[in-house]
Amino acid sequence: MRPLSIFGSIAAAIATLNGANAASIQHLNSRSIPATSSNNTGPVTWDKYSLQINEERLFHFSGEFHYYRLPSPSLWLDVLEKMSAAGFTAASIYFNWGFHSAKSGVYDFIGVRDLQKLFQIASEAGISVMSRPGPYINAEDDGGGFPG
Repeated sequence: MRPLSIFGSIAAAIATLNGANAASIQHLNSRSIPATSSNNTGPVTWDKYSLQINEERLFHFSGEFHYYRLPSPSLWLDVLEKMSAAGFTAASIYFNWGFHSAKSGVYDFIGVRDLQKLFQIASEAGISVMSRPGPYINAEDDGGGFPG
């Protein structure tokens, strides 16, 4: 049993949210569970502590946003701004294939299904998008979000 290992990670997360840099919180992660893999090439890398983008450590405080349950793009900004105001830095977004392909072989990405607009609105709100494309998304959707 390693009851303190999670507390080091939580303390590191809180310190990061409070503006501490990676060097000053490294000791808090000393009991963290090692990563099973790492990536040391390209602009996005990771290690046992966090993701890094362009060598800058990244900690996301994320919530879910199901755009297909709010089929009014004019309201997306309001929701994402409220997430940002609450301290969230990212939105985890399922991409419901059934919503974009109600009929086999037909794909719709306009109007209330416009993902490019969703990405632009998230950017305006200062929210990063954590993509969850599926194919099975669960999310209490009929058929798990599969088309048909």
